[in-house]
Amino acid sequence: MDNIPFTMSMAYVLREMSGGMTNADLLWWALSLEACLGGNFTLIGTSANIVASAVAEREGYRISFLTFLKYGTPVAVLSTGSALLRL
Repeated sequence: MDNIPFTMSMAYVLREMSGGMTNADLLWWALSLEACLGGNFTLIGTSANIVASAVAEREGYRISFLTFLKYGTPVAVLSTGSALLRL
C-alpha cells in the first residue's frame, strides 16, 4: 500500500483511538511525519521513487533496490532523527 492511502486510512483509526487520550498530538505527528519521511528508506517506499527509477532507467541509469537502500537509509535516518528532535 502506498504511503498516502495508508495515512488516510490510519487517520480514521487514529481518530477513533485518540478519542479518550489526553495527549494524542504525538501520535498525529508520528503518522504525518512518517508518511513522508518513511518513503526515503526504500525504492518502493513511495510511488515517486518508482517513477524516478523508471525514468532514470529509461535514460540509461539503473538504480537497483540495494543502491537506493544504500543512499536512502542515511537520508531516512537523518530526516527522521531531526523530526524526532523537533518533537
